[in-house]
Amino acid sequence: RGARGGKRARFDNRSDWPAAAGENKFLGFTLYKENRDTMDAVGQIARALHLPPSIFTYAGTKDRRACTTQRVSAFRVPEARLAGLMSRNPFGDSLRVGDFAYEPSPLRLGMLAGNRFSITLRDLDADEPTVEAAVHALGDRGFPNFFGLQRFGSNVDAATHRIGAAMLRSDFKEVLNLILAPRQQDKPEERAARDIFFSTRDANEALKVMPRRMSAERSLLEGLRDFGSSNVLAALSRLPKTLRSMYLHAYQSYLWNHAASRRISLHGCEYAVEGDLVLPPSVADAAVSSSEVFDGVEADAAEGHPVIEAEAEAGAGESAGAAGESGGYSAAWVEPLVVSKAAAEARTHSIRDVVLPLAGYRVSLPKNAVADVYTSLLEQDSLSIGSFDHHIKELALPGAYRRLIQHPLDLQWRTMRYSDPTKPLAHTDLARLKGEPAPQSEPDGDRLALVLHFTLPPSTYATMLLRELTKQSTELTHQLELNKEAKLYEKSEPLAPTAAPIAS
Repeated sequence: RGARGGKRARFDNRSDWPAAAGENKFLGFTLYKENRDTMDAVGQIARALHLPPSIFTYAGTKDRRACTTQRVSAFRVPEARLAGLMSRNPFGDSLRVGDFAYEPSPLRLGMLAGNRFSITLRDLDADEPTVEAAVHALGDRGFPNFFGLQRFGSNVDAATHRIGAAMLRSDFKEVLNLILAPRQQDKPEERAARDIFFSTRDANEALKVMPRRMSAERSLLEGLRDFGSSNVLAALSRLPKTLRSMYLHAYQSYLWNHAASRRISLHGCEYAVEGDLVLPPSVADAAVSSSEVFDGVEADAAEGHPVIEAEAEAGAGESAGAAGESGGYSAAWVEPLVVSKAAAEARTHSIRDVVLPLAGYRVSLPKNAVADVYTSLLEQDSLSIGSFDHHIKELALPGAYRRLIQHPLDLQWRTMRYSDPTKPLAHTDLARLKGEPAPQSEPDGDRLALVLHFTLPPSTYATMLLRELTKQSTELTHQLELNKEAKLYEKSEPLAPTAAPIAS
């Protein structure tokens, strides 16, 4: 909890650090969670241990509506302390930890080669030959590499990319308003806290009502309380760095999705066309499993620059501890090639080679009509490519290049027959640890399911793979309707998350 005068509370957990850890300063462990995202799971553990969430780091955030397993690092948290908490089973089966090891360095966002997915699609309308053909086509052709709905959030009143655009404009009061403004889907206690703040501008009074689960809003209100309502930039520094970065990345993703949609609608998904950007052959071969090639945000953050470099009061900033989330190559800048008219006519380059820029001050735009998408959308938001060269270092984005088409790696699949719509069909890691048998297909079952296993590079969305496979709409309104239907099957395993390729 923050203290007045801009100084944050400190913690000291050195006294019980075990000698067995040696020179290592971090405890690594495996986190298993169900129906909660990574930030929430880590936050719950931190609160139970009376520690700040910032001492826990991880390579990437995992979806809420899934059963996920990942490694986490904790700074100077003894194994006995964490194991002692979990031995009381405070979270039930929805959150488990284990596989402890003392380690010399922590995990950072982006430090992962990819994600392995196991997804079950239930109650399919198609017959098995049709399903088989669709899966084979997916493996051969890949899928458009759109950013999913998770990138933008489901809040139509304050989508994450809108907050990112305001940050790039240095309109920090607008950032504040977008995060704290009342929303249509607010629960009563959330709405009450937001109404108090907007009617009185009294952060302390709003804090008394704001639910503790609203961690971002509470962090921002605490910053306003401690630094004063006039020092919005300092208050924003109380938001987790990962969240601040997410807003900026969401705006890049918004531009990219629109550009990709335009590129596909104009020229399809077969070959590179004149003016497209493609990777040099040597890089294309080396980066075959990467979704994005170079993300300068990752390189800057890893050097430990101050989080917000502006006229904030002392104590407003904190050390940048996490790398960018893209997982792209950061060893050297890669400049793509522009496809010439002759190369396009000769079909020299496959669609697999085509990349589109994640907007930034260092990237090149395509030399065709797709570039107009970037410039027109930026103009609508009172921005330009130059806006990414922000005077606040944390807000300066060099950009990156992202593959237009992505292919799943190590794609495996099988169909299952079943009758009970509530029967679990997924074999989770926790079920394996408990020795529970894997669900089996029922030869006489009247329902058909497809079980998929595949690997995707970092920053690639399984929901977009599912969109291509099922040909279902990923517009938000359609997904909300599916969510209503899903509530009829409360006892079934969590549904695969769905996504929309374009935010408005």
